[in-house]
Amino acid sequence: MENEWNGFLSEGMKSYKKAAMIMGAFFKNVQARLQAILENRKEWGNFQPQETKAIRSTKYWDDYPYINAQIHGTLYGEPSIIEMAVNWYESKSDYPFYWVYINRPLSKFDEKIQKYSQNGRIRSYKNKYGNAGLILETDPEDFDLERDFNFLLEEFVKTVL
Repeated sequence: MENEWNGFLSEGMKSYKKAAMIMGAFFKNVQARLQAILENRKEWGNFQPQETKAIRSTKYWDDYPYINAQIHGTLYGEPSIIEMAVNWYESKSDYPFYWVYINRPLSKFDEKIQKYSQNGRIRSYKNKYGNAGLILETDPEDFDLERDFNFLLEEFVKTVL
């Protein structure tokens, strides 16, 4: 077994720098696209978007594969954050699901989200950290990040906000 790992590590030493650059470029590109989807959206229901803040996402995504974007604003007069993410970390398969949820205020919308009945590929979801939102199960053979997130956001705005 150690010989197998030695071969793997030996090859990794030769290609790690390039692989890390590719991984970083992938992360930044997905994150920028997610942020653009949020910034370009015109219809937010009762949510009032504010000036966009700097993009924040986990820097540990090699251990916790999850890329997100946020939009700050107010919802019924309270400061709120809507977050959306490409989530491999909690996916039951190798392919991610897309997720949108209200980061704050969480408790007011939990019940509404929990009562959401499945609509095609969209369903309610609550993670182990207590964040509740809607997820879209995606098709690995039909990639269109903007189309899919706009579809998910449309349902989220219509039924949750």
